[in-house]
This record gives sequence, structure tokens and C-alpha cells, in this order.
Amino acid sequence: MDGYSLDSFAQTMSDFPLFVNPDYGNGCLRRRILLTRLDNAVVAEQEDDNHAFRIHLEHNNDIVTDIKAETLRIPMSTCNGAADKLKECIGSSVSQNPRSLGQHHNPKSHCTHLFDLAGLAITHITKKEKQRLFDIAIHDEKDGLMQCSVALNQRMIFHWNIRSQLIENEGPWQGVNVQKGFSGWVENNLAGDEAEAALSLSRAYFISITRRVLVEKNAGMKIANDLMTKGVCYTYSKPAVDTAYRLHDTTRDFTDSPDEMLSFSAYMKPESELQA
Repeated sequence: MDGYSLDSFAQTMSDFPLFVNPDYGNGCLRRRILLTRLDNAVVAEQEDDNHAFRIHLEHNNDIVTDIKAETLRIPMSTCNGAADKLKECIGSSVSQNPRSLGQHHNPKSHCTHLFDLAGLAITHITKKEKQRLFDIAIHDEKDGLMQCSVALNQRMIFHWNIRSQLIENEGPWQGVNVQKGFSGWVENNLAGDEAEAALSLSRAYFISITRRVLVEKNAGMKIANDLMTKGVCYTYSKPAVDTAYRLHDTTRDFTDSPDEMLSFSAYMKPESELQA
């Protein structure tokens, strides 16, 4: 398996069993991120197989003055608590660096996906385009290889072949591990749209492991019993981890229907009509 092994997530059947997805290898995980600039505000919306979020971020061009986050579809019972947690980022400086929030706040105390999305919302304040749409696809592993791509407003930014977490394509990224140390590599080697695209692809790659298993079969089970590293995000940290359990009917498969993503958005339009 491409850097991931179900053996490494081995559970006892009585604690938190894993059910292998028999259809793995025939699809992909998709994630779509839409950033829309309004008057002194940005609306950031994101959807993938496992999540759907919306952030309304207000600013005065220098700092963030307010943040309202919505957890529209979440995998765990406690993830909604991360929406209020994000308010800690009020007062953060506007920056072109999508990782700027992490310089002053502990990312692991937040919902990973909301925190990342807030970072993109902040950088969008500095962009010339009114709207930017990221489309990410992480194809199931075949013969040890995963094809991964990210496009911005229909323009392909990266299309990487990844084997055992290492990028095979020629270029400065060849041989770079798309998980371990990747954020630091991006900060030192990429900037602007490329940096945001690479970080977004890496995050989608990480969550694509959920396609390997039938997570719905774990609905109702307490996550304190699984072996995922604790303390890595809001729900997997105390006190949330002590009561959190997996919710039912929260996963989607957008392999053949990417345009169904962000159907909840009032700002999503056909890609050809995105506002420049």
C-alpha cells in the first residue's frame, strides 16, 4: 500500500474493527474548495467525501475581525465544537502565507480542515481574483501508484504520481515525501497558488486512506477505542476524544460526480462563470 498499511491501523475486533472496502481501486477521493471575496469578508467553502464546511471570515484588510464557521457534514459527533474554537483566530494578521495561522495558534487543537480552510480564506484576501476554485483528486492506488492532481479555476497546477508517499514526477518536488515534512518543504520551495495547491493536495492525500475501508460500518463506535494518534486535532484531543463517536451516513463518493460537491453553496457556479 502507498505509504499506508491497514496493518498499521490494526484493531481488535472488539474495540474498533476495520472493514476493508472491496471496491477500493476503482475510484478517487475528491475535494473541492471555493473561496469568494465579498466586501471586507471572504466566504470559504469546502467539501469532500467525509466533510462539508463553510467559513465566513471578516477583516479590515489588516487583521481578521470575525470568524463564523459551519460544520455542514462531519464524521464525528464532537467535530462541531471546533467551529467555536476557530474564533481564537480572530485578530490574526492578513498574510499571503496559507500557514500563517500556525505561527500563532496550535493547529492540533483545532479541526485540521477548518484550520486549513481559514488559512486559505486569509490568503484569498490578498488575491486579485474574486473567486478561486480548487479541485483535487486522489485516485485509488493501482500497482503501488496513486495519481493525484489539483487544479485552480480549471488550470492544472500539479499532477503527481505518488508511490509510497514519494512524488515521482521530475522537478524540484521529485522524491519529496508528500506527508512527512511536506509543509516545511512547501514553505521553503513554493509560494502563492502553487503553495496553496500543494498543501491542499497533501491534505486530501492524507484523508484518502478512508476510501480503503467502509467507515460507515463503524458508526456509533467511540473513537477513543481506535488506534489513530491522539492529540492530532480537535476531536482526537481531550476532552472531546473521551466522548466522540463516529456518526452515521456522513460519507459520500464523488468519483463520478464532482459537480455535486458544494451544491449547498450560494456562490458556486459553473466553472466557466467563476468571477475573476
